[in-house]
Amino acid sequence: MKKTIMAMAVIGGLSAISLQASAESADMMQLAEQKQCMTCHALDHDMPKAPSFTSIAKKYPDSALEVLAGKVRNGGEGHWGAAPMPSAGARVEVTDEESRQLVAWILNMRQDSKQ
Repeated sequence: MKKTIMAMAVIGGLSAISLQASAESADMMQLAEQKQCMTCHALDHDMPKAPSFTSIAKKYPDSALEVLAGKVRNGGEGHWGAAPMPSAGARVEVTDEESRQLVAWILNMRQDSKQ
């Protein structure tokens, strides 16, 4: 009986974590759409203008978070092929916190693809 209760508690805890992760992912996807990231990027396939989020996650380590957040905020070129990331004035503004949240979500896709 104790083993059954313990197993149910573990399964319940894992389910709660999974639901929380799904909700956070949905929130981040909504933010990415709101900030027009999805105009050039896709989740899992490279686009003519920009790499997929999963390609970015595979290329960069977690330690690149601040550098990538700066690219999200300011734009730039030369960090992935010939297509430039539009400058801040040419698209919807992304705050420091939003850029860090988006990049952390993208980099976490590397872990998600291993499971």
